[in-house]
Amino acid sequence: MARVNGVGALVAAACVLATAAGAGELLRSGTFDWHLRQPTFVQGGLELMVVWVLLFAASRLRRSAAFAVASAAVVVLFVRLHSVDLALIASGVYCAGIYGLGSFLSRALAPQPASADLAEGRRVLVGLLTLSCVLWSGGLWYGLGFRQTQLLGAALALAGLALGAGRWRSLGHAAADRVRGERNALASAGWTLLATALLGLLVRTNTVLYYDSIWYGLRPDRVLFGEHGIYSYLGLTTQVHYYPKLYEVALSPLQGHGDLSIDLAFNLWATLFLVFVVRACAMAQGISTRTSTLLAVALTCVPACLGAAETSKGDVLAAAFVLLAARFVQEFARTRDSRLLADVLACALVATGLRLSTLPWLAVLLLATVALWVRLVLHRRTAAFAWLRGGAGMLSALAVWTVGLVHYRTFALTGTWLITNAKLQHSLDALGWKLRFPIGSLTGGEAPAGASGLVDVLNFAVAPSGYRFHVIKWMGAVWLVGALVVLARLAIAPSRVAWLRRHGVILAIGLLFPVVICLNAWPVRGGDGNYFIVPAACLAIAGFAAIRTSRLVDAGLLASAVIGTAMYLLTSNWVTGTEVPPRTLLRSPFDARQQLDAYLAQDNLTYVANYLGKCNVHTRVTGLLPDSGPAFALPARYEPLQEMDWDNAASLASTDAFGRLMKATGTQLVVLPADDRLPHVATQRRLFDFVRSAMLSWQASGRAVEQTRRGDYVLYRLTDAAPLRNCPAR
Repeated sequence: MARVNGVGALVAAACVLATAAGAGELLRSGTFDWHLRQPTFVQGGLELMVVWVLLFAASRLRRSAAFAVASAAVVVLFVRLHSVDLALIASGVYCAGIYGLGSFLSRALAPQPASADLAEGRRVLVGLLTLSCVLWSGGLWYGLGFRQTQLLGAALALAGLALGAGRWRSLGHAAADRVRGERNALASAGWTLLATALLGLLVRTNTVLYYDSIWYGLRPDRVLFGEHGIYSYLGLTTQVHYYPKLYEVALSPLQGHGDLSIDLAFNLWATLFLVFVVRACAMAQGISTRTSTLLAVALTCVPACLGAAETSKGDVLAAAFVLLAARFVQEFARTRDSRLLADVLACALVATGLRLSTLPWLAVLLLATVALWVRLVLHRRTAAFAWLRGGAGMLSALAVWTVGLVHYRTFALTGTWLITNAKLQHSLDALGWKLRFPIGSLTGGEAPAGASGLVDVLNFAVAPSGYRFHVIKWMGAVWLVGALVVLARLAIAPSRVAWLRRHGVILAIGLLFPVVICLNAWPVRGGDGNYFIVPAACLAIAGFAAIRTSRLVDAGLLASAVIGTAMYLLTSNWVTGTEVPPRTLLRSPFDARQQLDAYLAQDNLTYVANYLGKCNVHTRVTGLLPDSGPAFALPARYEPLQEMDWDNAASLASTDAFGRLMKATGTQLVVLPADDRLPHVATQRRLFDFVRSAMLSWQASGRAVEQTRRGDYVLYRLTDAAPLRNCPAR
């Protein structure tokens, strides 16, 4: 009889129990009682279970050809029924083009790393940097607009497909071998569960219009690109429009094609890349291949990760590049080849261009890297500046130039290199980095009442319902088990120094988790769960590297991943399940207009949208419309008065100050409710009364005229603004 690994059994039980405890706490809170009864959850969940079983059965077929045909048949039928086949193909081809660019150019930039995982990671890194370098340089030098950037990006992707053609056959065989798990049932179950979760994510792009996505991610033609490109002043006041936009520009070739799922599906491939990187980091820490696979799946199949992946935000890709940087640091420590520092620098810079929320983790990583580099240089065990010479130097220069262009946009438009909350912005003012009017500072900045780093970190896993955004972005609990194993290892096991030396970089990032919670001032307690993908992964990797894994551990990870996937389907972004029948194989994928029209109709904005749709897309509009999100789907550069009040409260304290704000933003049209009995007016009574009074005053003085009335709203034209283009007279 095989000997049972007692520690492994304990860890496996802890993973399942902790994950079940967190899920149970969310269910007991009553928040999702309505969601549980919806056909979209019940039928969608059953449908995905069938898909998982079929994919798993296909993975157990002995012949590779039979596996390929069977799994392809399941996927093709599923995506066609949900009309997301075009999204899967178009986004996949685009990502393959980026990878192809990297495959072709990475050989010239630096010698290939000995580790296959690092070579693959570098190809993605170089491909994304090359694409971004061309698009951002074109924006700076030639003022490329949205359509021009789309065409250039598509051309680069097609070139990458041709240049990387030699890689596709070997890459396909490698992917098939991993999914089949070398005849290992648990690994196959993990891979096919991941594939099923990602297919569910893809289908949900037909129904999920996340607030942040429609706020800025899905309308780059209006709130990212101006008439003279990405460096144009747009007159927008909210800071979110001035964050680093590397992800949004890279995504632009996939947007505006009549199917919102195409650009949202880009994150499906980013999630696969994250799984690949987490798995590589785990294997580099000595964790077995099978456990590394299932650990990566368990960490990914949670609402925090999959929920972020179904939006048009770069959190998942940014997390992948932070962890890839950590993996390059691991390799540098092992080989002492300082040329790898160019890869570390490039990954870190790309991560900052994708999401500023990566900065705390990057700070720890770079401090550890510098300390390691200095120690090795002082002991003459590595070349000090090899990462600045030859191909490595070219990679460093490419990263600095490209991401420099990304951050230069922030500086050129705002006057500061770093966008942050009001409290920290005052510190930057002392350096001369002052926000230019009318861009406002984010409100908040004081630590929320009751904030406690260790308590909050524990609650994120097992009691998430008390946190506004963790309710829909729960992080699972596998990482908490990893953290507890780390603490136990440090407390009772010998040879701590040697263990810390091997796992120190990963562990340092993970242990920063509670520190960041204590010190950072989130406007909402706990922030978003997707902010913490990186430290959660690091804690889990460090913890599972401290034990001898077994099939029991792997089974516990798989069970945790199943629970996490179910909770994602139930809770993510407040939208439950997928779709309900009937469906047809002949359904058109080009449903963006229908999807957006239905979204606008939720708040009775159809008439306003029809009018603005005849105007120039750069028409600058503000107004007091329902703030639930649909107003952002208006076909113009719309920004709510609620946001202006949030960021520039002083400018809405007097009519004169409001007039200066309207002039600084270049506002041409102001949309107000024609009837003050509309439901959303009750919650914005002060703002409504103030702006309506200003419009009546300006009408009397000739500064504003009533342009038209549409549905429940009246549109005022400001006469001292730029003339309207293409807008109907009435």
